[in-house]
Amino acid sequence: MFEFTDNVPPIQGRTSIDPRRAEEVADACIDNPGEWARVPITYLYPDIEGADEKKLVTKCRNLAGNIRTDRVAPFNQYKTEARARGTDIYLRIVITQRQRRELAE
Repeated sequence: MFEFTDNVPPIQGRTSIDPRRAEEVADACIDNPGEWARVPITYLYPDIEGADEKKLVTKCRNLAGNIRTDRVAPFNQYKTEARARGTDIYLRIVITQRQRRELAE
Protein backbone atom coordinates (compact mmCIF):
# COMPACT_ATOMS: atom_id res chain seq x y z
CA MET A 1 0.00 0.00 0.00
CA PHE A 2 0.95 3.65 0.12
CA GLU A 3 0.34 6.57 2.44
CA PHE A 4 -0.08 10.32 2.18
CA THR A 5 1.79 12.97 4.12
CA ASP A 6 1.73 16.76 4.31
CA ASN A 7 5.51 17.12 4.21
CA VAL A 8 8.46 15.52 2.50
CA PRO A 9 11.07 14.34 5.04
CA PRO A 10 14.31 16.33 5.13
CA ILE A 11 17.32 15.13 3.19
CA GLN A 12 19.60 12.90 5.19
CA GLY A 13 23.32 13.58 5.03
CA ARG A 14 25.05 16.50 3.39
CA THR A 15 23.03 19.46 2.10
CA SER A 16 24.05 22.50 0.07
CA ILE A 17 23.13 26.13 0.43
CA ASP A 18 20.67 27.40 -2.18
CA PRO A 19 22.86 29.78 -4.23
CA ARG A 20 19.95 31.84 -5.56
CA ARG A 21 18.58 32.45 -2.08
CA ALA A 22 22.05 33.22 -0.73
CA GLU A 23 22.46 35.88 -3.45
CA GLU A 24 19.08 37.37 -2.49
CA VAL A 25 20.15 37.63 1.14
CA ALA A 26 23.52 39.16 0.21
CA ASP A 27 21.85 41.71 -2.07
CA ALA A 28 19.35 42.64 0.66
CA CYS A 29 22.19 43.06 3.16
CA ILE A 30 24.05 45.35 0.74
CA ASP A 31 20.87 47.41 0.32
CA ASN A 32 20.62 47.73 4.12
CA PRO A 33 24.24 48.28 5.22
CA GLY A 34 25.00 47.87 8.88
CA GLU A 35 21.62 46.27 9.65
CA TRP A 36 21.26 42.65 10.71
CA ALA A 37 19.09 40.37 8.58
CA ARG A 38 17.40 37.55 10.50
CA VAL A 39 17.18 34.57 8.15
CA PRO A 40 15.69 31.19 9.06
CA ILE A 41 18.23 28.47 8.28
CA THR A 42 15.60 26.66 6.22
CA TYR A 43 15.47 29.62 3.84
CA LEU A 44 19.10 29.09 2.88
CA TYR A 45 18.88 25.29 3.14
CA PRO A 46 15.35 24.41 1.98
CA ASP A 47 16.20 20.69 1.83
CA ILE A 48 16.36 20.48 5.64
CA GLU A 49 12.83 21.83 6.14
CA GLY A 50 11.17 19.56 8.68
CA ALA A 51 14.40 18.38 10.32
CA ASP A 52 14.50 18.24 14.11
CA GLU A 53 15.47 21.42 15.92
CA LYS A 54 18.86 20.09 17.04
CA LYS A 55 19.92 19.53 13.42
CA LEU A 56 18.69 23.00 12.41
CA VAL A 57 20.57 24.66 15.29
CA THR A 58 23.75 22.77 14.38
CA LYS A 59 23.44 23.71 10.70
CA CYS A 60 22.90 27.33 11.69
CA ARG A 61 25.99 27.40 13.92
CA ASN A 62 28.12 25.75 11.25
CA LEU A 63 26.98 28.18 8.59
CA ALA A 64 27.66 31.22 10.78
CA GLY A 65 31.19 29.95 11.48
CA ASN A 66 31.84 29.23 7.81
CA ILE A 67 30.62 32.68 6.78
CA ARG A 68 32.84 34.33 9.40
CA THR A 69 35.86 32.46 7.98
CA ASP A 70 35.03 33.41 4.36
CA ARG A 71 34.13 29.89 3.21
CA VAL A 72 30.64 30.55 1.83
CA ALA A 73 29.82 32.25 -1.46
CA PRO A 74 28.51 34.87 -2.08
CA PHE A 75 29.17 36.16 1.44
CA ASN A 76 32.93 35.72 1.08
CA GLN A 77 32.97 38.55 -1.49
CA TYR A 78 32.22 41.08 1.27
CA LYS A 79 33.08 41.74 4.89
CA THR A 80 30.22 39.74 6.38
CA GLU A 81 29.35 39.23 10.01
CA ALA A 82 27.25 36.23 11.02
CA ARG A 83 25.74 35.01 14.29
CA ALA A 84 23.62 31.93 14.98
CA ARG A 85 20.65 32.24 17.31
CA GLY A 86 18.60 29.08 17.55
CA THR A 87 17.37 28.15 14.08
CA ASP A 88 17.99 31.65 12.68
CA ILE A 89 21.15 33.15 11.33
CA TYR A 90 21.78 36.88 11.63
CA LEU A 91 23.85 38.40 8.86
CA ARG A 92 25.11 41.83 7.97
CA ILE A 93 27.47 43.08 5.34
CA VAL A 94 29.73 45.90 6.42
CA ILE A 95 30.21 48.11 3.39
CA THR A 96 31.15 51.74 2.97
CA GLN A 97 29.20 54.21 0.85
CA ARG A 98 32.12 54.28 -1.60
CA GLN A 99 31.99 50.50 -1.96
CA ARG A 100 28.22 50.65 -2.52
CA ARG A 101 28.69 53.23 -5.27
CA GLU A 102 31.34 51.04 -6.90
CA LEU A 103 28.94 48.07 -6.84
CA ALA A 104 26.23 50.18 -8.48
CA GLU A 105 28.50 51.17 -11.38
